[in-house]
Amino acid sequence: MTRRGLGDHLASILGKAVGLRVRREAFGAIAMTERPAALFYLDEAGAKAMGCSEPAPEPAGSAEHRAPVEVHWTLSRRCDQACTACYTQSVPNAAPFNRERLEATVEALASAGVFHVAIGGGEPLADPFILEVARALRARGLSPSTTTSGGPVTPDLARRLTDFAQVNVSIDAPGAAYAEVRGHDRFAMADAALRLLQRHVPRVGINAVLTRSSFAHLDELVRYAKERRVTELELLRLKPAGRGRANYLEQRLTPEQAESVLPRVLALAKRYRVRIKFDCSFAPFVYHHAPEPRVLSFFRIHGCEAGDSLASINPEGGLTGCSFLAAEAGPATVALGKAWAGSPVLERLRRYRQEPPEPCKGCAYLKACNGGCRAVSAHLTGDPYAPDPECPRVRRAADAARDAARDPARDAE
Repeated sequence: MTRRGLGDHLASILGKAVGLRVRREAFGAIAMTERPAALFYLDEAGAKAMGCSEPAPEPAGSAEHRAPVEVHWTLSRRCDQACTACYTQSVPNAAPFNRERLEATVEALASAGVFHVAIGGGEPLADPFILEVARALRARGLSPSTTTSGGPVTPDLARRLTDFAQVNVSIDAPGAAYAEVRGHDRFAMADAALRLLQRHVPRVGINAVLTRSSFAHLDELVRYAKERRVTELELLRLKPAGRGRANYLEQRLTPEQAESVLPRVLALAKRYRVRIKFDCSFAPFVYHHAPEPRVLSFFRIHGCEAGDSLASINPEGGLTGCSFLAAEAGPATVALGKAWAGSPVLERLRRYRQEPPEPCKGCAYLKACNGGCRAVSAHLTGDPYAPDPECPRVRRAADAARDAARDPARDAE
């Protein structure tokens, strides 16, 4: 992701891109293009070069953005896969999407200026209204994407997914290792769906949850992504949400695995020339290595943006900071409007950078990392606003504090 400070030369390039949208911000503007898929932050000069003639809006409280850039929309918890780490705790008989909420929700998203809506579940492609939702988003200028297990994908459905900018298939590990990670053997189904989608959808990728067991198959996964020529491979950190809470301690990455993620993925990306993306919760493990800015840019790595550039809509229609946090800012149709700047729930998430505890307070990557994953903090400490306890820096600070408590004289020395 390119940051601010882009002027006339970039404006001329963006003007030739497909699906260009620009949103005015207090700092300048944000521009998104669908082909090539890119997001640009522009300063005031860049905003004017893009033709933004209206005055810059007032800052939205402590929020950097006047509305989320991306919203994750969980339509329903309906799914028959029963994956062991499902963060929504999906079930086969969950209620389908409430269609009566469709028009108001899409209007709220469009009016707020949201760019991208990632539709999730459950299994979103099994929802009877999925195509209608995507079509409605497109009609208002938003870019929809979705992730699927692959189960509902048929030749007919694949041909009808034309409103989606991208579809990712969930594959944590290829071949026999798929069952080891997910608890059921449906790799052939997922692989067949991926191939079918590539015939009809412009961008098809893979989502993979990185766990203690799937980490051993990372090389195989990247090689598989290369063989299938996917658009991207996105690595997701296991979250203690839904069914993922039950075995989180046994399946989370070991400290050694977590600290080796960046060098290992760098080597695999170089070897196979595959575009690999980390989700935001990996930030503490990546920043631990003090990477150069070009590495962060290559992997599009940034820390927690919950309640600022990112928000989530749950199946009940409530807006939360992200898909793994339960606290609601209110109904999405309200919270995406005037309540965005003033919501106490979102404001608390945003203020972490201004009021961080140690060891985050003294960390050079505070602004980028924002304290790690709030869902992990909530699960392991009971406080979603505590520093991520799995961050190597936080873990070592806790170890030092325990050692000092056992031997006060040594600490005094």
